[in-house]
Amino acid sequence: MVIRKQRTNDKPMTEGSVASDKTKEVFIGAIDQGTTSSKFIIFSLDGEVISVAQEEHGQIHLKPGYCEHNPESLMVHINSCIEQALLKFEEKGYKRSQLASVGVTNQRETTVLWDAETGQPFYNAIVWHDVRNGPLVDELCNKVGGKYGLYAKTGLSISTYPSATKLQWIINNVPEAREAMKEGRARFGTIDSWVLWRLTGRHITDITNASRTMLFDIHKKAWDPELCALVGVDPSCLPEVVPSSAVYGKVTSKNCPLSKLNVVISGCMGDQQAALFGQNCFHPGEMKCTYGTGCFLLQQAGPTAPEVDPASGLLTTIAYDIDGTVCYAIEGAVACAGSMFQWLRDDVGIYSRTSEIEPLAREVDSSEGVILVPAFTGLFAPRWRPDARACIVGMTFRTNRCHIMRAALDAVSFQVVDVVKAMGGAQKLSVDGGMTVNRLLMQTQADQLGVDVEVSSMPEVTALGAAMASGLAVGLYKDFDDIKAHGGKKSTVTPTSTAEQREAWSEQWEKGIARALDWV
Repeated sequence: MVIRKQRTNDKPMTEGSVASDKTKEVFIGAIDQGTTSSKFIIFSLDGEVISVAQEEHGQIHLKPGYCEHNPESLMVHINSCIEQALLKFEEKGYKRSQLASVGVTNQRETTVLWDAETGQPFYNAIVWHDVRNGPLVDELCNKVGGKYGLYAKTGLSISTYPSATKLQWIINNVPEAREAMKEGRARFGTIDSWVLWRLTGRHITDITNASRTMLFDIHKKAWDPELCALVGVDPSCLPEVVPSSAVYGKVTSKNCPLSKLNVVISGCMGDQQAALFGQNCFHPGEMKCTYGTGCFLLQQAGPTAPEVDPASGLLTTIAYDIDGTVCYAIEGAVACAGSMFQWLRDDVGIYSRTSEIEPLAREVDSSEGVILVPAFTGLFAPRWRPDARACIVGMTFRTNRCHIMRAALDAVSFQVVDVVKAMGGAQKLSVDGGMTVNRLLMQTQADQLGVDVEVSSMPEVTALGAAMASGLAVGLYKDFDDIKAHGGKKSTVTPTSTAEQREAWSEQWEKGIARALDWV
């Protein structure tokens, strides 16, 4: 299916003809299902946000270390966001029929298991940073000779992060799920698969999401029966793996406003791969960091799987599959960034609105030695320490909420620096995500890294990547060069720090890390 961008003629437009020509444009959209919220965004082909709607969803914490989402609630929010964004789109003088294609991007690893006959989940979605599967991770490590025992096949260290042991936990603890697995009725998916199932009726997942499950051989590019057997998973429950840019079908769910439109779902990537794509990191060595619930750094590695030392704390993952060419990436994941500020707002009460974060932090010149280590669910790359827990150290009677807010911003930046160092450093860092609007954070990041930070002028780069992948599939973009030509602008934040300052900051951070370890 190819949809060509319609061009207006060269004749001067009269005032009355503006609206009619406006309705000849075509647009691309993206469903962005994240850890704390869902969005639907409509973009122009130049990457401009035309319309957006966002809704937060509940975080279900049954026990310490647990985090779940209600899969049905996620779909309600997604459909609501689609309708709201379409209404805003119409208010600007466009028609719904101008939306040509839609991509999907999602929180990765988060695990859903549902009944193929009823379509109902057997259990809530277990979120990527949930650590209830710790004992199962230990058992698996013992089976395969340690936490790097599956790295050669999967590119992943064995941890609570990938989907495999989350799925194993559901099978072990939910009798109905276990029975359905035996009977061949169970259907597994990460969030992309759940959304695509509910929208199109197809049980599919894109290759980037498959590569995050620890059930997928990233070299053979296929589900691996031996990996499945290790965690008691019947391969029949696994979705079909599809490319990141391809026509998957039209929306058939009557609950979704898109079902009334002649629009296809034609792109899908895990959120971090979508951000890499949206940042136009198509050449080996190019690196991006997305600031969201966590921080995620990906470095483009090209079509050959890179040789990565597992002990570095870095992961090897699939960046995308476009027209049969699979490219790889090196990844470092930070578990806690934006979620730390959600905790400071909702549970600690340090502030009420996101707009208060930067002004509060700017009321002091520094944290005055206060270090906040946000290891609420352990530490991810490059340390991978599930035994770590969050702590705030270095406080005195002078410490107030402004110092803690400053320490929280520092903590986000310190964690990114740790991953960049593990990757061998960077010449520059391209960044995106909602937190990049915080200019103090961006300056802190540049100062701690000692390199330029290039900030996307449009923070919705993750959704843009998925939307552009969908547009590529239906012929709205010719190739990567065409996508780059439609890319957005960036601003550069230059470091003002000295090497001596960076060394001192690093030493202080390491003291804080030492106090966060060995808690469980």
